[in-house]
Amino acid sequence: MSKSSAAVKGHAERVATISNKVRSFYEQRVPFRIFHGSSNSTRAAARQQVIDISGLNHVIAVDTTKMVAVVEPGIPMDKIVKILLAHNLMPAVVPEFPGITAGGAFAGTAAESSSFRYGYFDQSVIEVEIVLGDGEIVRASPSENADLFFGSAGAMGTLGITTQLEIRLIACGMFVELTYVPVFSHDEALQQFKGVGDDIDFLDAVMFSNRHGVVMKGKLLKERDTNVPIIKFTRARDPWFFTHVHKKIRCSPATGDYFCLTCHWTKNSHVYRQNNSTMTELVPVEDYVFRYDRGVFWMAAYGWAPNLWNRFTRFFLDFLWHTRFQYRVVHIVGGTPHIIQDLAIPEPNTGGFLQYLHNDFRIYPLWLCPIKHDPRPPMHTAQSNADPTKDLVNVGVWGSPNYGSDFLRAETFDQFIKCNRMIEEKVAEVGGLKWLYACNYYHESEFWRIYDKDRYVQLRLKWKAESLPNVWEKVKRSQQEVKQVSRGQVLKAFLSAGLGIDRLTL
Repeated sequence: MSKSSAAVKGHAERVATISNKVRSFYEQRVPFRIFHGSSNSTRAAARQQVIDISGLNHVIAVDTTKMVAVVEPGIPMDKIVKILLAHNLMPAVVPEFPGITAGGAFAGTAAESSSFRYGYFDQSVIEVEIVLGDGEIVRASPSENADLFFGSAGAMGTLGITTQLEIRLIACGMFVELTYVPVFSHDEALQQFKGVGDDIDFLDAVMFSNRHGVVMKGKLLKERDTNVPIIKFTRARDPWFFTHVHKKIRCSPATGDYFCLTCHWTKNSHVYRQNNSTMTELVPVEDYVFRYDRGVFWMAAYGWAPNLWNRFTRFFLDFLWHTRFQYRVVHIVGGTPHIIQDLAIPEPNTGGFLQYLHNDFRIYPLWLCPIKHDPRPPMHTAQSNADPTKDLVNVGVWGSPNYGSDFLRAETFDQFIKCNRMIEEKVAEVGGLKWLYACNYYHESEFWRIYDKDRYVQLRLKWKAESLPNVWEKVKRSQQEVKQVSRGQVLKAFLSAGLGIDRLTL
């Protein structure tokens, strides 16, 4: 195990400080929240007594033999990846945004293109250290305090404060060999997810319409194949990943009942002209795992006229288009004018759900990512799912209805809420779940019909978590947050974000 006594001692001292403060609040019966220092949540932060864990952002140890790493919860994914790549290792699941932290990926919900094989990020966590609501420090794993371990996965930090994680690693080389497979329907994309060979390490898809999409299959390579071209996605001069993928197909001309928003965005760009060429490429591992960072998948393209959204504006304003900056804007403004919903749908029901989205909303592009499901974490299993052992498909619904035209405005606020609630109701109907980082418009009774309230409350009582907000208190949303956004708030967000002001209480 590659570690130093100084690293272990430093961690122990940081945790002891947190434990003592929690114990003080517990004895005084003072409720508190956890301050992480940053967040990929779409919700504005609440303000009250806090426990500051922003200093827990270190790698404590790397064991190259056992292929595990011990990390603190506040360390972001880009820092973890950079450290591990020096050992030709990487986490089994790397969330796609570099600012997502190890603790956030465990306590929230994180999946990526390796999740078809390894499941959610929490399924690659071997053990966690948690400070309970009374200040006691305990360890939890699938074999020790298992109810706390599985209960904490996806529970938004409401059962205790995670202070250390031991995560499983996989071997990697320098590149991902990425093959692009054009598909021409939702069902064809879903069919490509089945029967994938053992040689495939990554699997996801982007649907640009109900008629055109691309399934991407990746293989980790230890050595470069000199016959395959290299493409990168993290530099200012590089393409945004979704537009590069869009090059691999030839969309049909728009008709009365068909439209490709990505064609509209890229129609003036020779760089992104569709050409059906180079269906296999090599992508450096770090570029691959964070390929959706620039452009926030595709959300940063919204609002741009095609003649202004070009390679020059993307290059010179590159700092604006990364996820860390974009999330700061969302936090300060208090919301987003688009539907932001990450959904986990049981695989047998996904085709019907995608058809529903097309018929009623026409939000594109859509992200599809298969997930190997583990039913043991209660926050990852809907009570309406009749067979929770089934595999899931993550459907990323990020955009506005009618191919981007029906975005939130003051006069469309009620319809915006209605659209979000319709999606929530349909997800529950098909036995699915939402990522709780997103905008939630449930009523409390609806929320607890989806999640097992009795089991959750029992866990909070057993593990002395009453001083922490419960999960409903953390994820419920005041609808006024979005309704009252002004131009002044938007300007403040850009100025503050540009100065790096992103301190949040979560």
